[in-house]
Parts: sequence; C-alpha cells; structure tokens
Amino acid sequence: MEILNARHNMTLLKEGQELTCMTSGIRPPATITWYIDGQKVNNGSLITYSTSGNDTELYTSYSSLRLMGNSSVETRIVYCEGSNIREQSPVQSESVRVQTLCKSISCIGLHV
Repeated sequence: MEILNARHNMTLLKEGQELTCMTSGIRPPATITWYIDGQKVNNGSLITYSTSGNDTELYTSYSSLRLMGNSSVETRIVYCEGSNIREQSPVQSESVRVQTLCKSISCIGLHV
C-alpha cells in the first residue's frame, strides 16, 4: 500500500491536485480510506476509486484524494488505509506531509 505521487519528506500541491493511493495483489479488492491529520475524510466528492482484476486474479485498487487549498499555510499529514473482508486489520501507507497551495483568490479568503 502506497501513495504514488508524493515525496516522503514534503509534497507541495496546487489546489485541486490529487494524491493517489494504490493497493495490489489482494482478493477481494481493497476498500481504501483516506485520513488527513488523523481524521477520516468523509467528503465523497473529493475521492475517486477504481479497481482492476477479475474473480480469477488478484486485484489492484486505486483511490485519489483531491486536496483543496485553504487560507493558512499549514502542513497536513495525509495517509491512506486499505482493508478487505479477509484481512484482520487494515494496512496503512506511510504518512506524507502535504502543503496545498491556493490558486484562486477565494481560496485565500480575499474577495474582490
């Protein structure tokens, strides 16, 4: 289980860019859950899923999390967790430190 498009020390993303989590070699396919600063991400509009494989193969599952900017320049800790009905406990990716850069005036709280 890993976050594909992130550096391990610090990742800078523009508002709206995505992090992608992948889990592979498992059957049935994994359910992937995202966490930001230890809190489960519940906003479904920011998360997408896809799975490849079939009943005779092992599956690869992907999930992407779109990060939105905010007015503060805070570093957030992001990780993903994969689980399926056969595993006793979820598998967690490494945590990634992320700063999201605003690309719009409304993102930083300024109104013209």
